[in-house]
Amino acid sequence: MKQGDYSLVISHKFIKKTVSAFLIFTFIILCAPMHTVSAATVNLETVSADMSGNMFAAESDYSKYQQEADYVAWEIEGYSSQIDVSWFNIPVEDCVLLLQTVLYTHPELYFISPVNVSYIQSNGIIKDFVPIYLYSQAEREEKDRDLAEITEKMLYGIDDTYSDCQKALIVHDRLIIGCQYSQDISTDTPSIYTIYGCLVDGTAVCQGYALAYNYLMEKLGIEAEFVSSVEMQHAWSMIKIKNQYYHVDTTWDDPVYDKGGQVYHSYFLKSDSALENDGSLTKHYGWSANHKAADNFFDHFFWEKVNTQILCENNVYFYISNLSQDSSKGKLICYDGAKKTVLDTITAKWYAGNTGAYYMNNFSYLFYYEDHLYYNTNDRVYRINMDGSGKMVFYERPKEIKQDIYGLHVNRDGYMYLDYGDSPNQVQTRTATVKIYDADSLFPSFGITIFGDANGDGKVDVSDVTAVQLYAAGSLDLTSKQYISADVNGDGKVDIQDATEIQLICASMI
Repeated sequence: MKQGDYSLVISHKFIKKTVSAFLIFTFIILCAPMHTVSAATVNLETVSADMSGNMFAAESDYSKYQQEADYVAWEIEGYSSQIDVSWFNIPVEDCVLLLQTVLYTHPELYFISPVNVSYIQSNGIIKDFVPIYLYSQAEREEKDRDLAEITEKMLYGIDDTYSDCQKALIVHDRLIIGCQYSQDISTDTPSIYTIYGCLVDGTAVCQGYALAYNYLMEKLGIEAEFVSSVEMQHAWSMIKIKNQYYHVDTTWDDPVYDKGGQVYHSYFLKSDSALENDGSLTKHYGWSANHKAADNFFDHFFWEKVNTQILCENNVYFYISNLSQDSSKGKLICYDGAKKTVLDTITAKWYAGNTGAYYMNNFSYLFYYEDHLYYNTNDRVYRINMDGSGKMVFYERPKEIKQDIYGLHVNRDGYMYLDYGDSPNQVQTRTATVKIYDADSLFPSFGITIFGDANGDGKVDVSDVTAVQLYAAGSLDLTSKQYISADVNGDGKVDIQDATEIQLICASMI
């Protein structure tokens, strides 16, 4: 992780925080002897291995025992209490690698302990693998429902109108906004090492971040693998886009101290050489992976210095330029891939208490809801149309609060939250304000889909039939949200068949 340290008035620097004690497991392999009771009976000692030290194996290539891990994972899904792996002839010294392969290639197995395991050995070979379950089957079923719900929300609205690069970006930002890096790395809270901790509880360490990102990528059909470094005691992701592999470190793109809506992109879609040699980044080292990330196309892409969520709509990107070293600092920007258009200029200052000094950076963040952008200054939240028109004050800081707004986001309960503080270099006071949406619906930044509502007016009628017909004829463009609504039959395209389906919907409403 890195920690943002903001200097007053004339200087700005970031202190790279050493990644401290991420997880996890040095297997203490105990030699459990086979005790012969009689010629026909063998007693095998159960050995419990503790992974509370260094959790990463000596290499990141988890393909050695992939077939065996797949079998173990299948048995774990059925809540097997003891899994016979004797025919695989896995030596006890590879037990840690087997468990890691199970965990890192099957992130859905959040319900087994990531920090300890038991096994039974015979003559130096693992006879039985004994998983330690964190929850009962009934508890797991309830947690599965929670995980399925949040997964749906995290992926909502992402369809094939988006490129794989855009899908990876959207999920990167949503995951980071929804999770905080855990300062408590105690093995008493094993969920922080899992996708459940990252996605549902909203707190995790690097393993949880990486597994959750991989899990969501695989849901979108994007190949993802777990990469780790023993020397760094750190883990991240590698994903495949257009036959090229790229590193994505969601943990290091989520700064401490956490501010609502703050997302860095310094470690998004990076090549091997960028992680190893780029002086602007904290160097990654000591990893091995199944693939090389040789392509450097994205190493210095437009998002490199963006520290807000990047909203993507119809192949157009919206974000705020905040950093003092960026010449466009203080701008709300719309970028179509060729041209950057400034929708608004932010001139507010964030003061250091009552000293009269202020910080060189902006601390504006944004979210999207119902075709409007919302963003904060030091004391207000503004709403603006996506073309830059119609700017208005949406919320004003109460007079009794003297601190500035250092964070803005909409939480899963449907309320807009503001982070107040005297400095960006401290834990902020997070306060709920206006209710933005019904907590039972999906995240507001993902929109709400009414199937058949092709023109986005909130109802389904004959005008939606006309909209689909015009789109099919090439005479009308649809936003991605409208496209999803218009694809009533779910075949991934909008055509005359969808117009017919909408006609049937309209007829059923008469």
